[in-house]
Amino acid sequence: MDNRLFAPAICFLLMLFCLAGCNNAKNGRADTGENSLLGAGAGRELSLAVKTEESGAVSEDSPPPAESAPHEADSPMYRGVVTELEEKEGSLFIRLENAEGTDFGYGKILMQTDGDTKTNFREGELKAGDHLEAWFSDRNDGLPPIILTATKLPAVEATVFNGETVRFETRENGEKELELRGLKGEGDIIFRISDETRLYIGESELTPGAWVNVYHQGDLTGSAPPQGRALEIRPYKAKS
Repeated sequence: MDNRLFAPAICFLLMLFCLAGCNNAKNGRADTGENSLLGAGAGRELSLAVKTEESGAVSEDSPPPAESAPHEADSPMYRGVVTELEEKEGSLFIRLENAEGTDFGYGKILMQTDGDTKTNFREGELKAGDHLEAWFSDRNDGLPPIILTATKLPAVEATVFNGETVRFETRENGEKELELRGLKGEGDIIFRISDETRLYIGESELTPGAWVNVYHQGDLTGSAPPQGRALEIRPYKAKS
C-alpha cells in the first residue's frame, strides 16, 4: 500500500492534538503533575487556617483557658502580732496573736507559708513582735492553714488605738468624726470616718462612754487633739 495515502490523515491528527494542548494551557490546566496537587492542598490548608483565626476557634493543640485565681478578699483574714516563728521543711510557721482590743475570731492562730505565698518582706526580715496581716486558706486537711498573702504593717502602737468614746458626730459638710480618750491615759484622738471606713459596730452604739477599737492609717496630725483616718472600727474586745 502506498504510504503517501496516510500522510494527510496523520497530519490532521497531529493538528487536532496540538489544538487540544493549546486550549488546556489557556484554561490553566497545563500543569497536571505533582506541583498542581501540592498547590491545591496548600490552598485548602490556608483557607481553613484563616477561618479558624477569624472564628476565634481553639484547636485541640491550644492550651485550655486559664482559670481565675481566687482573690484574697474571698478568704479569711487575721491581723495580729507575731509571737513565734519556725522554719520547717521549706515553710515558715507563724503564730499570731490578736492585738489588744481586736477580735478576729481566735485569740491566737498558727499558719504556714508555701511556695505561692506572697509577702511584702524578704526572707529573714520577719521577727517576733512584728505586726502582720495575713489572708489565708480556710482549710488545709487539719494542718495549719496556708497563708496566701502576708503584709508586714507598721507597729501596733502606731496603727491600733483603744479608747472610750467622747463624742461621735456628723458635721455640716457630711464628714463624720469620732473622738476617743485613750484607755491607758494616752489622751484624746479624733478619727475621721469616710465611706471607706469599715464599721463593725453600729453608729448608734458610738455613745459617750462606749469602748471601741480603731485600726487607723497611722499618720496622726500634730494638732491638739491629734487627728487621723480610721480604717476599721469595732467594739473593744478584752483579752481573756
